[in-house]
Amino acid sequence: WRDEAISSDTLTIFRGSTLSKNDVEKYKQAIGQVIYWHAFTSTTKNRDIAELLGNTLFIITLDKS
Repeated sequence: WRDEAISSDTLTIFRGSTLSKNDVEKYKQAIGQVIYWHAFTSTTKNRDIAELLGNTLFIITLDKS
């Protein structure tokens, strides 16, 4: 994953969050789909930090173009 974080075409960022089991299941059903959070969302390029923040790790790939 570290190589993806510096790719010229995409940027991989991470978000740790505490979610209920029900919410985790909803997100599992949406893997590979575009998800919109309609609020400010903090992320980091450091996966290790994100993994410390809750029971769920979001791996987000952004297209730089």
